[in-house]
Parts: sequence; structure tokens; C-alpha cells
Amino acid sequence: SSNLLAALDAALQGTDWPMRWRRIQQADAALHEGLQDAGFQIVGTRARMPGIVTLAIPTEVNSRLLAKSMARHGYLLAGHSSYLQTRNWLQICLMGQWQDDLLEVLPKQLARQLKRAMAMEV
Repeated sequence: SSNLLAALDAALQGTDWPMRWRRIQQADAALHEGLQDAGFQIVGTRARMPGIVTLAIPTEVNSRLLAKSMARHGYLLAGHSSYLQTRNWLQICLMGQWQDDLLEVLPKQLARQLKRAMAMEV
């Protein structure tokens, strides 16, 4: 429909897409480094899809419950689909808006919540 195309055109106007893509790539690189430093197992490579980071969560912790715990701290992580739940994975996506300061502390916050969840399983 022409209304849908006009809405899409309006949504795309005013965005500097090359700058947006550079920001995603920079945030993705920093996030990968922080998650690796925090000891997380990252699934796949950054080259596959910059801006989407998939984490393998240890089997003794339910990834969906970990995502819920992170949501209580202001982080909306993907972990509710059957695809992710079957593999016990979480995904962090940088396709929307984020605050750099919160993204910077995300790996440490996630590590704290994972440690807390593992302690509850013991």
C-alpha cells in the first residue's frame, strides 16, 4: 500500500545510515571485548552479524530466567524464543536505541546475575 511505503520513507528520512552502522560496529566491538573479559562464551563470530551477540549460558542456569533477571535491571535481552531456549542462549541486539554507559556495564551486570543464579542452583 502507498500509505505503508510513505510511512517507511518517512521513517528512513533523517537517519545517517553510514554513521548509525559505524556506531553499531563500535558498540559491538566494545561489547564483545567486555563479555569475553567477563568470561562469557560467545556463539559465532562478529563478522556474521555485527550488532547481534549470542551467548551460550552454562547449562545449570536457565537462560530465559537470566533474561528475566536482567530485565529487572533495565536490560531487555532476547531469550524467550524456543530457538534460544532450546540452546540455552541469550542474545543482545543493538538494532534499537541504547545508552553507551549502560551498555558498557552490561557485561559486569550480566556476570553478577549469572553468578547469583548459579549460587541459587547449588
